[in-house]
Amino acid sequence: MQTRNTIILLAVLTLAAALNPIVTKGRYFFDSVTGEQFYVVGAAYQPTPGVDPIADIAGLKRDIPYLTSLGVNTIRCYYTDNTVNHDAGMRLLEQAGIYALFDLSTPDESIISTAPSWTTDLFDSYKGNVDAFIGYANTLGYIAGNEVILADGTTPAGAYVKASIRDVKSYLASKGSSKPVGYAAADVPTAGTFQSYLDCGSPETSADFFGLNIYRWCGNANLQTSGYLTYEQTWESYSIPIIFTEYGCIEPKPRLFNEVLAIYSSPMTNVLSGGLVYEYVEEVNNYGLVQVVNSTYAYPLNPEFNTFKSQVAKINPTRLSMDTYSQNLPQQACPAVTSAWQSASSPLPPVANHAACQCMFQQLPCRTAFESTESAPSTDLSKIGDVLNYVCGNYPDTCTEIATNSVTGTYGKWSMCNALERVSWAMAQYYTKYGNSQASACDFGGLGNVVTPTVPTTTQCDNTPSTVGGSPVATTAQNSAPTTSQNVAPTTGSIATSSSSGGLTCEKTNYCDSTLCGCNGACYKPTDYCCMNGQLTQALFCPSSATPSTTQSPAITPTSTTQSPVVTRASTTSAANTPVTSSSTCQKASYCGSDLCACGEACYSPTYYCCPNGNLTQKSFC
Repeated sequence: MQTRNTIILLAVLTLAAALNPIVTKGRYFFDSVTGEQFYVVGAAYQPTPGVDPIADIAGLKRDIPYLTSLGVNTIRCYYTDNTVNHDAGMRLLEQAGIYALFDLSTPDESIISTAPSWTTDLFDSYKGNVDAFIGYANTLGYIAGNEVILADGTTPAGAYVKASIRDVKSYLASKGSSKPVGYAAADVPTAGTFQSYLDCGSPETSADFFGLNIYRWCGNANLQTSGYLTYEQTWESYSIPIIFTEYGCIEPKPRLFNEVLAIYSSPMTNVLSGGLVYEYVEEVNNYGLVQVVNSTYAYPLNPEFNTFKSQVAKINPTRLSMDTYSQNLPQQACPAVTSAWQSASSPLPPVANHAACQCMFQQLPCRTAFESTESAPSTDLSKIGDVLNYVCGNYPDTCTEIATNSVTGTYGKWSMCNALERVSWAMAQYYTKYGNSQASACDFGGLGNVVTPTVPTTTQCDNTPSTVGGSPVATTAQNSAPTTSQNVAPTTGSIATSSSSGGLTCEKTNYCDSTLCGCNGACYKPTDYCCMNGQLTQALFCPSSATPSTTQSPAITPTSTTQSPVVTRASTTSAANTPVTSSSTCQKASYCGSDLCACGEACYSPTYYCCPNGNLTQKSFC
């Protein structure tokens, strides 16, 4: 037996005609075939968080009658699964006269506001989402970021968003597609600056449309009290389409949706191409128009469903013709870097170029066993942060080519590579510059491996053609790297004499045996350790000819809050190297003074160190 919804759906599909792709010209959307101006009359549509709504055919059949009843011609989907087929779902939407706007970012793959980057891994994720919907006429376009910039401190992320738009547009062009790529901004003080930033510079790097998530019009507000009129006046000079990617103030309840008529009437239609009400399905935030009960049954939430429906029924915006419309508006001037805006307009982060990164990786004599972050074991991935903190913190010159700084617009040419490729670059630089190409200098807790490069070092990997066109190289590399804090043990005893050992000084103290050197309360054999910047350090990390940066010690220093800053024993062959199992046990050895304890080949004062599981550790971490 057919349900009422099924009968309505069949009637809708019988009457609906095939949709034409939507294109942009100047600051408006147009039907690419009829040339008629297109307005987004939409709804945010994600019935189940984390579930692809376009692959949920039962859900679409349940919801399409309600969407068409509301007068919706566009839905926005925040999450989709690019590994499944969407033919059936997109066909249902097309037959119902509905376009879809897709977010490219996902909860797991996005530009992070407080730690932004644009890498080949993230680009791969975006390309997968592009490919999943590129072939459908009713794919309206793509959103390359949602509310990435929220506060003043997050404006450095702007450069990475713009780089993602640049690369996605280039990728689409390589596929023969001109589907528009835009951004959905939070309604924050910096939104206007970011809007100009996305519409400045070359068209190849600029957004195709700008979206704003706005909740200013509440209850019986008007153009003036809601701030809409101010936006309209500000946007008069903007040269690309603008839509409200979310709207619908929730207070007071029930919602009146008086803003709908304003959105689709003059003067707003001079600058605005419609919007998407937030949201179709009811969630715990109470913004929904429809309550979903199960996969096949839902019901409208009145009076808001009918209120929104009646408001949409009133709209009748003036529609221009693409043939007669001419655009005379220039792009915006690029905003300068200030204390409130921290993204340089040029250069942008380098093109995320897989081929170049793979070439570079294969040139390295010291690198990770895996190049793909998808195939690498979690144990390897968990070590990346600590290794980068150590290498970049102590030897900044090893990391200039993977460092980034969007404030100054300086980016290392390999900063767009994935995390394993970047850490491999850093390890290889350390291995060759400071480790004398010794195998132990490539270990890094088992993350590194000495290999024979498969690509000659004479090959200019940064000239490798990109899969999206253009060179992956940015102009200048940032000559800085993050550092971590250090804890230095207080000095004990007096220094009597000193001698050179391995390029560093062996300090003789009255509390160490004559064959040992002193290092802030510890004694050590110079064949197994050195004392750099007052920190006891394994010999494999002790430079023989180059002195590391004095801004950070590589020795007993915490690199994360979950791991103790220990110095691992350099040798396990000595009989005196029996590890202790308690930090309170003092292991005695013949080569240590009577008041010192042994830990591997080192002697230490229990006042300043301990030796848990055979690892010399600062007292504060015992």
